[in-house]
Amino acid sequence: MLQHFLLSAVVAASLQASAERSTCTVVDGEYILAKNVATTYPKFLALEGDTMLSYAPAPGSRRSVPATEISGWAQSHGLAIHAKEGTCFERAGVTLTAQDYREAIRNQLKGTISGTEIDVLDFDSHILPPGRLELPVSGAALPPPDRPETAFLWRGRLISSGGASYPVWARVRVVGKRDVVRAVRNLAVGTILKPDQLTSAMEQGNPLGRDDSEPLTFYVGKSLTRSVTRGSRLYRDLVQHAPAVRRGDNVRVAVASGLAHLELDALADAAGYVGDSIQFRNPSGSGHFRALITGPGRAEIFVNIPDEDTKHRTPVPTFASRGSL
Repeated sequence: MLQHFLLSAVVAASLQASAERSTCTVVDGEYILAKNVATTYPKFLALEGDTMLSYAPAPGSRRSVPATEISGWAQSHGLAIHAKEGTCFERAGVTLTAQDYREAIRNQLKGTISGTEIDVLDFDSHILPPGRLELPVSGAALPPPDRPETAFLWRGRLISSGGASYPVWARVRVVGKRDVVRAVRNLAVGTILKPDQLTSAMEQGNPLGRDDSEPLTFYVGKSLTRSVTRGSRLYRDLVQHAPAVRRGDNVRVAVASGLAHLELDALADAAGYVGDSIQFRNPSGSGHFRALITGPGRAEIFVNIPDEDTKHRTPVPTFASRGSL
């Protein structure tokens, strides 16, 4: 008999809860609007549908509003409504999953290194309104470059359909493979890189980290902008195009004076690019002069050129970027 009574009580409670849920009006945003109340009291249709009447319940929960409060809403907006019974409002809610965070991260990694592994170790599991999950790169506290496998905190936000922003977070590990170029020995600033001075291998890396590395062929023939030690990784900003002439180079200098032309060998006192005017000296050390670099190992001097000859001479090109890439 007691067992039958308990079973009946449970069923009755379940039916009552189901009935309450079925009578609740679903609210999409942070406020209860006139159009929401109009589903129970149609006279509220006299107001603009988006007229805000009160705060909505928290995502995933319900709020019961007594008849007196509904009557008060009507009176404050000039409506003659005397509610006889209350009603309830329910706000939809979602709980983000590890897969939701994983997909948001993949959206940020488009176009980066392939074969990336994404592990979501922990995450914000609060009930939130339905919306769009965003994890901007600026919210990622990236691990040290030499320890890309380290887990890190990534902060983001969920944007609801109404435009409200809710902070979220996840602790993740994001690792992939990329081609890395390293120096095989200590190299001084200004070194013109050769293949045997470099090595290339696929290494672990965080695809969100620094990504200005290049394949080994990119670095060959370029000049170091600073010295590097053995095992150091090379990046784009560590090199520049090699100068056309380096200090101490033996350069062929063409001298033009009117219709007379001659060539001589000279030693460069400085490095320079095409279009630079640098100082040279006679190999015997008997004199110094300046000449314009016209190409690798080439320079030119014009002496007392008549005006008519100057008009027809092709100007030497200049390069504003010089050695930059």
